[in-house]
Amino acid sequence: MMLYNNYATSVLKDLKTAIDDQIADFVELVKFPKNTLLLSPGQRNLYYYVVETGILVNYYIRDTEEVVTSFTFPGDIVADFRTAVFKIKSTDYIKALSPVTVYRISVADFDKLKKDNTILLELERKLIIAYALLLDERLRFIQHTTALERYQFLMDHYPQLIATVSIRYIASYIGVKVETLSRIRGKI
Repeated sequence: MMLYNNYATSVLKDLKTAIDDQIADFVELVKFPKNTLLLSPGQRNLYYYVVETGILVNYYIRDTEEVVTSFTFPGDIVADFRTAVFKIKSTDYIKALSPVTVYRISVADFDKLKKDNTILLELERKLIIAYALLLDERLRFIQHTTALERYQFLMDHYPQLIATVSIRYIASYIGVKVETLSRIRGKI
């Protein structure tokens, strides 16, 4: 996930410049309390969010269990890109795990603005590449490492995740049951 982090840092600098120079009038700062759902199944994704403070979790429900697909930290961008791009209803949740402050722009406003703005079109292209990198690294993370290696990676690179997020979310994210993660933590 290091390739994604390096690329995303570069893209976020471009996004900040775009917000300052191109779309400031369309961006709003919004605060959500802990456990707020920013998106639920059956809804369309109406906003792109950049997290200022707090942690969000993306997940879906499979057989009554939450399956975590990602966490979003300050500086990260979050949305259900499938619903934003294809204008379909979501099957996923985006939930605040803590009080969260985000910058948001509506998908509709961003779509209008980018039509005549090559800077925003280029930014969108970079965001799509960043998202593809994230998905590729997430897939490799799950397929090419053991549960112990995945947990160790999180401890080394995302200690704030380990310190602040419920064990059930972490277990789901690395693809194991809570009991298995408890055994792994007992070995470390």
